[in-house]
Amino acid sequence: MSNTSRAYVLAIGGLDPTAGAGILADVKAIEHAGAYAFAVASGLTAQDEHRCYECWWYGIKDILKQIQPLVLTYSIQVVKIGAIGSLMTLKQVVQFVKIAMPKAIIVWDPVLSSSSGQKFITNWQDWWDLAPSLDLITPNIPECIALSGMDNLEQAIVKIAPHVRTYIKAGHQELGEEGIEYLVTSKEVVELKKKLIMGASKHGSGCVFTSTVAAKLALGKDYLEACKEASDYMSLFIHSHKSKLGVHVR
Repeated sequence: MSNTSRAYVLAIGGLDPTAGAGILADVKAIEHAGAYAFAVASGLTAQDEHRCYECWWYGIKDILKQIQPLVLTYSIQVVKIGAIGSLMTLKQVVQFVKIAMPKAIIVWDPVLSSSSGQKFITNWQDWWDLAPSLDLITPNIPECIALSGMDNLEQAIVKIAPHVRTYIKAGHQELGEEGIEYLVTSKEVVELKKKLIMGASKHGSGCVFTSTVAAKLALGKDYLEACKEASDYMSLFIHSHKSKLGVHVR
């Protein structure tokens, strides 16, 4: 096993050729935040910054073949999971991680579809038995409501809170002076006010946020610190370039 003094994060997700989203974006964000990034592809995509045209998903055997050499060589502190081909594959990946890396923190960014509407996981309603194995999920507001099966955010928070620690991103609130993000646990709901950025968006911003959180956790931050620092950084990232492809800035 390699030296454990480094902070290692394993990102599992799709390969986006633009590097704006998916594991290429994950690697950039994790390294920028100060941890070392490994990446395993859950599939390939054909896309640009505006649209995802097609996806080719790997099965569990091909994903595990990529993970196994890393597990045998490195002490990975955090595993970040993004887009994946099916709920069954996601469950199998998480099950493997729990056995092979029992001390690793598992963070799931529940990418149910691309911003252009390409569906990734279709039977997401059956995810509940996965919740006890996850340490953090990072949905945006529509994803949170969809995962909960409820009608609005307030009901969704009540439904999800007993099952899994959840950070709800504010990016899909109506634009105004302030938005609110939430860190939800079984014991409390912490509200974090955030200025929403008028007219600004970035391809893969959810990937960048969650990967930054994962890196902060690997570096020893607690969940609230990690999420707050990642949220603060996103304001810089979203303003980093006039196109939808962001640039990491110090």
